[in-house]
Amino acid sequence: MGLYINPKEGTKELWLSQNGLVADMVPGRHRFGENLVVCLVRNASWTAAGVAYSQRELVRFAQDCGRPKMWFLVPERRIREVCKGDNMLELIE
Repeated sequence: MGLYINPKEGTKELWLSQNGLVADMVPGRHRFGENLVVCLVRNASWTAAGVAYSQRELVRFAQDCGRPKMWFLVPERRIREVCKGDNMLELIE
């Protein structure tokens, strides 16, 4: 199980549009300065916003699984705020 963004208010899409920047292509690394990569994956009836907290996680998210994906660069501090209390935060490299 990875680290996922699940805001208490509003949708993941709204949170990402307010807190991140859309990446035009699959990022080559999981960290860009203060920003981490987040992958928004569209499933049949829901979306998941997975944080690529390491290079290994980014490679995992980048694999072609046939589902539409969007990529975002999000400040780490914003991810820590929205995921506050999640034990997976310790994994951020």
